[in-house]
Amino acid sequence: MMRDGAEQERKGISQGWIRDLPSPAIKPDILAREVTIGSSAWQLELWPLGPKTLSDGFLSQLSQRAAGLNPFFSPAFLSASAGRLGISDSHLLALVETVGESREARLAFPVGLSRAGLPPTRVMRVASHPFAPLSFPLVDPDDLAESCERFAGLLAKAPPLVTHGIVFDDFPADEPSARILIDALNRHGLSTRHQASARRASLLPGQDPEKSLSTKRRREHKRQFRKLSEMGDVTMTVATDFWDVLVRFEEFLLLETRGWKGRKGTSIHIIRKTAAFARQAVAAFAEKGHASIHTVRIDNRAIASLIILEANGRYFPWKTAFDEHYRTYSPGTHLMLSASKWMLEQPGFAFADSLAAENGWMDRLWTERHALETLVIAKSNKRADTIITAIANRQKLRHMAKSAIRRDWKSVLRPPAGPFRETPAV
Repeated sequence: MMRDGAEQERKGISQGWIRDLPSPAIKPDILAREVTIGSSAWQLELWPLGPKTLSDGFLSQLSQRAAGLNPFFSPAFLSASAGRLGISDSHLLALVETVGESREARLAFPVGLSRAGLPPTRVMRVASHPFAPLSFPLVDPDDLAESCERFAGLLAKAPPLVTHGIVFDDFPADEPSARILIDALNRHGLSTRHQASARRASLLPGQDPEKSLSTKRRREHKRQFRKLSEMGDVTMTVATDFWDVLVRFEEFLLLETRGWKGRKGTSIHIIRKTAAFARQAVAAFAEKGHASIHTVRIDNRAIASLIILEANGRYFPWKTAFDEHYRTYSPGTHLMLSASKWMLEQPGFAFADSLAAENGWMDRLWTERHALETLVIAKSNKRADTIITAIANRQKLRHMAKSAIRRDWKSVLRPPAGPFRETPAV
């Protein structure tokens, strides 16, 4: 007989449905299984997220088809980040279809046991962090509806996961595929709760960020560029070749370290594990021609640098740095306008996600917005409400603390935008 919740959780861990740390084994735990008419079988599998899982080609085909919606869940990126960033990514949850001897992943995302909200509550959290602020699963776009339906049906049969609840931060609410997934979850009796998170700047085909600026701001940019030109020969360069990208990345690290992040001790280069992750991630994208580094140079000396990652026609300005000596002349803005034009000219360009915080400088350059939210999936309405309320409490406390630090007393008691909404279970 179980004496308390902690003992029951230890039993669950010993039974293998979830582990706090990755296992060296390469065999998954089968959480739920369904055999269909014919020779097809579907399984919900929980894999330890490690080099063996990510290097055997298990996710390769799914990633090639679906990484456009989330390149940060590709095997290359997960291999670089796993175990290095201290995030909830100890396992890989995957929907697998087996036909005869053939096995294919149809839906997958990294998860880990974590705590969320206030008071803290134990949940399964999908990996999302400042280096990858996006949590939409990899889903087979060719069989999107069936993959979502099978996933929802098997997830409903996997009590340990949905009893804890699954939390997706930075979930792209505007994606049509997101609606398909949520509808499937509700049809299978699972409760979902949504809380607005942010509206992020984005770039769509046919737009011209420079023309969207006011006349006054365009004049100011021209003046700043003229002043830069008086200091030397100003050029905009783009590195796309593998070796060029590696060289420019080291240049980027130096620029970032010389700035405020270096002084604060948070630049990529200063933290050894973070630097190893970033080098490996950029190299993996560059090796397949999916990374570019854009640079503003004065007399061939870099004063601003921007890393852009790409997947299936979708572009993600990942990290940027600039020489603070030239802050007055907005080198980062000039660089982003140049990079925006470059992205729009690329064959097959479909969309660009700024990955930038709301109400930041990118909002002035890119006028389109796409919504992000926190999505909670649980077995019961009560559990889903508990989790989303705890998350809202923590957000409210952080909002009040930030307002108090800024001495913005009028906004201390004003709650942050985005009350949660629910999609009732059917």
